[in-house]
Parts: sequence; C-alpha cells; structure tokens
Amino acid sequence: MPFSRLLLLPVILIFFYKWSFAASIALIIDDFGNNPELGVQAIELPGVYTAGILPGTPYATMLAEMANAKGHEIMVHVPMESEHHKALGPGALQLKMSEYDFKQTLEAAIEAVPNAKGLNNHMGSLLTQHQLPMQWIMESLKRHDLYFIDSRTTVETVAQQVAEFNQVPNLRRDVFLDNERTFEAIQKQFAQLVRLAKKRGFATGIAHPYPETLKALKLLLPELDKQGVKLVKLSDYLKNTQSNRRDSWPEPLSPLPKVVKNLKP
Repeated sequence: MPFSRLLLLPVILIFFYKWSFAASIALIIDDFGNNPELGVQAIELPGVYTAGILPGTPYATMLAEMANAKGHEIMVHVPMESEHHKALGPGALQLKMSEYDFKQTLEAAIEAVPNAKGLNNHMGSLLTQHQLPMQWIMESLKRHDLYFIDSRTTVETVAQQVAEFNQVPNLRRDVFLDNERTFEAIQKQFAQLVRLAKKRGFATGIAHPYPETLKALKLLLPELDKQGVKLVKLSDYLKNTQSNRRDSWPEPLSPLPKVVKNLKP
C-alpha cells in the first residue's frame, strides 16, 4: 500500500468509528390533531421524528397521513386519566371504565390513526400508576404489533413493567423539551437531551407543536449532525435492540406479580 494511503487509514477508521457509534435521539412531537396550521409546520421540520396523533381530533387523519408521507413515524397519543382530573378529550381511557368499554375505546383510538407504529400516553399520571388498565393496554398493543412509549407523567408509573411482562417493545421518555415555552428554556432542555444521548448512546425527547417549540426546533435540529448525533425512528431503534432485549424478557406470567400496592380499579 502506498505511504500516502497508509496515512489516510487512521482518518478513515476514526470516521467509520464515529459514524458507526454515533449517539442517537428519538424525538416525539405530541398533540397533533387540533391545529392544522401548527401541525403542518411541525411536519415540515428537518429530520425524522415520531408524530403523536390525538385520536378523535378534527385533523388527526389528515395530519397522520401527511406526516407519514413526509417520512415521519406515526404514534397514537392516547389521552389517559390524570391525577389533576384535566379535560381529556375524545378517546380517553379512565379508571372507572369496564374492561369491555376500555378495550373498545382503545381499539377505536388505534383504528382512528392510520400507519401507527406505536402508542404513548397523553397525560395519564393517574391511569399509568395502575396495573390492570396497563395490562389491558398491553394486550391490545401486542395484538396489533405496536410498541409502547411511557411519557412518564408520574414517577409512580408501572407502564413499562407491565409492558415487559407482556413482551411489548417499549421505551420511556427521557426529557420534556417545552414545559417552559421560551427559546432559552427549550434550548436548555434540548442540550440536556443531547448530553444524555452522548452519555448513553440514545435518548428520547418529547415536544409539542407550540409556536415557540417549532421555531426553536427549526434552528436546533440542523445542528445535531455537527454534534455527532442523529435522529432515529423509534421503531428502528426498537428493532435494532429488540433481539437483545428479548433475552431478558420473562416468560408471560398469569396472573402478573403485583407491581403496585393498591391495585385499581
């Protein structure tokens, strides 16, 4: 091999190493369906992300189809009962529901969002603390071959534990980007998401189609490549890691072991 080519070899190896082991981020933008203008602006953002579509909203189907055509991933963003008893909107899941009504409502939500690959919770700080409704959700997701993302609106959530017992591919939200809707706050949260991705190799962030968030992401997303971070689809990440995770999955158990002290409903 000529000496000049030999000198290039370390450079090529370093580039290949960085490319192969680049940190990655799965970005979720939730709450699509009520505002078509902001929804379209979000769809035009650079890169790929997962669009969380609220079932039963006026523009859910239109925005889901547009986002899918643009190459974004689609997820059902299902309203679930919160501890603060906020208004939930159509297709909401509540503790007081019977198993039949609960599952029928969930089925309708899944059918209302075309091309969905998974599901995450909208609010849900109360519902996700309870094993039984989470079990009903995982049964439906397994039947539809959908993954579950725990938005983690409470530290008391048992959603991922129940997903694991049902062998449903799952992840959790790491960083909320826009609890404060200012550029400075969003930029700070975005930097935290990047740091976490670089430290662990992967991180998940959730944002919303607020005007302030869209303006910030339009500036911040193109900078990821310079930082050695790439955007990935949730389904691709789960597919690449699922074979290893399957080895740690327990055999399906019936009944499930208790993961909360006071099982409701």
